[in-house]
Amino acid sequence: MLSKSQLEKYLKLCMASDADFAEIFEQEEMNENIRMLNGKVEEVNETAINGVGIRLYKGESSVMPTAMRTQKKR
Repeated sequence: MLSKSQLEKYLKLCMASDADFAEIFEQEEMNENIRMLNGKVEEVNETAINGVGIRLYKGESSVMPTAMRTQKKR
């Protein structure tokens, strides 16, 4: 999660770009997969996906750069 000071910094940068509006959002997703063969567990995987998105609006146009990072836990 971004800190308040990080959010303020990024929003200032966004608004310095002459955008009319800017928003920042965070995403977190967890996935677990278990593979079995003949009733025996063969493989267990857990994946966490974390990311941040920034959307800028100018008039009726928008742009949305994102940063996603995937981390395999097991």
